[in-house]
Amino acid sequence: MSAETAGHRFLGDDLKKSAIITFCFYIIAFVLFSALVFGTTLRLKLKYIQCESLAACCALFFVSVFVLLRTSDVFRNRRAVWLALVPSVFFCGAYTVLCFFSLKSTFVLYYYTGTLIFPFLLLISHLLMRGLQPLFIRGLLRALYFCVVFFSILFTTIYCFYFGTYRSEFDDVSFLSVVATTRTEAAEYMRTTFTVPELAVMGLLVLLFIGLALTMTAAVHAGSRMKSLPPGGKGDWASCLLVCLFAFLFSFKLSYFPLDVYRHAHKKGGVLAQIFVDLAKNMQDCDVSLLVKASETAAAKVPGTILVVIGESETRDHMKVFNRNHLTDTTPWEAKAAAEGDIVLFGKAYSNYPNTPMALTQALTGANQYNGIELKNADDVIGLARAAGYRTFWISNQNHSDVYDAACIFARTSDKQYSLKSYDERLLQYLRFVPREQNNFVIVHMQGSHYSYRERVPEKFYRENVRGTGTEAEYDCTVAYTDYVLEKIFSYARENLNLQAMIYFSDHGENMKYRHIADPLKFDMLRIPLWVYLSPQYKKFYPDTAHQLRANSGRVFTNDLVFELISGILHAPSKGYQAAFDISSSQYALTPENARSVRGRISVSADRNYDDYGRPGAAKAEDGSPEKAGIAAANDNPG
Repeated sequence: MSAETAGHRFLGDDLKKSAIITFCFYIIAFVLFSALVFGTTLRLKLKYIQCESLAACCALFFVSVFVLLRTSDVFRNRRAVWLALVPSVFFCGAYTVLCFFSLKSTFVLYYYTGTLIFPFLLLISHLLMRGLQPLFIRGLLRALYFCVVFFSILFTTIYCFYFGTYRSEFDDVSFLSVVATTRTEAAEYMRTTFTVPELAVMGLLVLLFIGLALTMTAAVHAGSRMKSLPPGGKGDWASCLLVCLFAFLFSFKLSYFPLDVYRHAHKKGGVLAQIFVDLAKNMQDCDVSLLVKASETAAAKVPGTILVVIGESETRDHMKVFNRNHLTDTTPWEAKAAAEGDIVLFGKAYSNYPNTPMALTQALTGANQYNGIELKNADDVIGLARAAGYRTFWISNQNHSDVYDAACIFARTSDKQYSLKSYDERLLQYLRFVPREQNNFVIVHMQGSHYSYRERVPEKFYRENVRGTGTEAEYDCTVAYTDYVLEKIFSYARENLNLQAMIYFSDHGENMKYRHIADPLKFDMLRIPLWVYLSPQYKKFYPDTAHQLRANSGRVFTNDLVFELISGILHAPSKGYQAAFDISSSQYALTPENARSVRGRISVSADRNYDDYGRPGAAKAEDGSPEKAGIAAANDNPG
């Protein structure tokens, strides 16, 4: 037997082995697909999508291997053939494990499309062996080979880590949370979430993946120096055919994380396109029309300042004024103000979404979960206040992201905007820029209890007020600091800005393990504080509003109705205003049965710690503490 014949026999054996391995992947994929389709209730359309993708992937795999076998010398490089299997084995193995924990359509799609990494890498090897490309193009092909290997392994590892932490898929809302995170926030998260050894292990893994990708690329480079087939003939036609097939499948059929999440988020009707594009365009074009004359609004009747303070990641479970069973007294000033009748507490307030951009797009516009108004057609609080006769101010201590920042969109439309990156008490210095002698509508956006908690509190305040150690102690300290800052803001505004009304609410709550995400969802991510202050002058002129706020203080509220609350306090109803959603109105109609969250997917009545005033609270559940009757007692004092 000649050496050439023996070599071809070995090549045939290698090809058979690699094809058998990949074929086994498809058998497993078919089993997973069958279990998904016949074992769960899915829409018929989803079944067809899965079948089309499975058929397309199988066909492309076998066609590409067959064409390469007949027209290419790539299989002479035995090392390159076997190395090309490594990313597919890793990719499919990882998603097989995930399917055992949670059989999701996404994982099945990832699984059988991942098998195409093998023939795709062989195709790149084949193109390099043709030896027809300019040096620059050959360098790009080697770089593409490296990137496919490195990122397929890296992103699969990241997805598995995310799933292992949260036991949920990485969806477009998770993508929103990541891309809207600033470099400062990302650095704080890494520094405070992981220990030095854990960060070192992550770094070593990345280096390992880089080394593997470089090794595979070097093997391909060595193979490309072998004797190539002569130009022209079947090989060139095969190259063109396979490139076209892969380009088509990668564009329309394949699901690879995170490209599929990005594509889904940005497609027409996707969450990012729908929310932030519509919000920005609407706020530029919207001219709010009131249903009453400007002379009938609160700006004309009780001139002065309306102050709205937005907290960050504060759950009322850790606020003593709302939860008297909480061991640490985190809200001494708010408790004192409620006892003296200065503020009205709303102990059944919930966030409409456990994510700041998503929550604020509905909290500060007339689009909510109940009225069916689309964001592109909704009025906003800045335009509403301006139409009612107020000069608008936005003062923020939030890190602004370059993309998907709802607060930044609102801020840009204000008459004046101020931004800082410091502790929340520094917000007070910007309130001094607000003139006393005019009607002002001021929104203050706090850093509040945003993770990492230790970074939110000045060192001196932390030393004097922290009680204990650990995550909960640090979080409680941020709640106490927010209470301290609110007292300073309230006192300054009442003494210097002719304060007529003040509203405080948080964008969402916080869970000590998962913080704030939509899946897995815990109700302490949704339970938020809400309270309202009305000046003696305001209450004298609008006694019905003051009475209804106190009468409705025991009722459920979701913060996508803040727009209606502000409309009621300004006495400036716009075309989209509905009194049934205004908690300052006698017509307020929201009940626990119809109160929703997370874009209507979650019923507030499912909260195990939901409890009526005047009754003993329910037993403490794992995701938060129950409300107690002490709030009702505080609200009974009319002040």
